[in-house]
Amino acid sequence: MAPASEAEPARRLSPDARRQQFIEVAISLLAEQGIEGLDLDEIASRAGVTRNLIYHYFPGGRIDLLRVATEQVGTELASQWQTDPELPIEQRMEANFQRVIEHALEPSELWLAYRKGAAAGDPEVTAQQEQLRASLIAVIAQNHFGTAEPSPLAALALCSYVDFAERALDQCRENAVDRDQVIALLAGTLLEVAKTVRGLTGEGQR
Repeated sequence: MAPASEAEPARRLSPDARRQQFIEVAISLLAEQGIEGLDLDEIASRAGVTRNLIYHYFPGGRIDLLRVATEQVGTELASQWQTDPELPIEQRMEANFQRVIEHALEPSELWLAYRKGAAAGDPEVTAQQEQLRASLIAVIAQNHFGTAEPSPLAALALCSYVDFAERALDQCRENAVDRDQVIALLAGTLLEVAKTVRGLTGEGQR
């Protein structure tokens, strides 16, 4: 394959479309190869452009692109969570579990990029990861305690639950554990966590 500098002229895209192309290629590489595989030469090759064009859109190069890519991953994963209080809690839980399970057990590029992005070690990327986690905890708290701002004990419990759930979903996929049993385990564990927190703090009780 010819070097990027000798490649045919890149397909003409609008600035917004070109920027988004770089982000999507970065997410794909992050999902495939982790942080180590996020190489600007490879991104340029896949986009059919020269490496210098990436710097036009991301002056900080690799780290700028990584930060924007992980931010988009978080935004997409955190969207469309069900918190409608008019729906039974079981229905909300099922909708939300199905959403995350579709990502985790496929696994989707978004899920892999999210999990592998945690190894970046960059403060801004870490902050984005924590923001996604905070969004998820707020959704769970809204559904189980009626507030998106849980008490410190409830937040601690839900944060620990999210750690457990993410690892369980990865283990389910990697070790061919029965999907329905894992879903039942996660649902039952979450209900018990919420019940225990309410018993200790009265959170969400009227």
